[in-house]
Amino acid sequence: NILTRHLSNITDVVLAPEKLANDLHSAGLITFHMKDRVLTTSSYSRYDKVSKLVNDVWKLLRVDNDLEKLVMLCDVLKKQNDDKLNEITQDMLRELGLSKVF
Repeated sequence: NILTRHLSNITDVVLAPEKLANDLHSAGLITFHMKDRVLTTSSYSRYDKVSKLVNDVWKLLRVDNDLEKLVMLCDVLKKQNDDKLNEITQDMLRELGLSKVF
């Protein structure tokens, strides 16, 4: 799975879990409950929050095996305005054969 290969790098790079959570929720990739659970648990570090968000999306994609949702995730990652995330996103899209789409 493409996302599985990139999970660790995504988790390491995202600096703003709140923005990521809001963008994932807006895209319909996580529920409000998932977003709220991650963002309101004060004991979670930034890394823990990002890890939980990305793992929630990974579980969804693993079950659905939905190319459209994976492309939506790439779009959300690009919206984080981070050069390293953009590289990861481009790698994922290349692996999907969709690098010309973005």
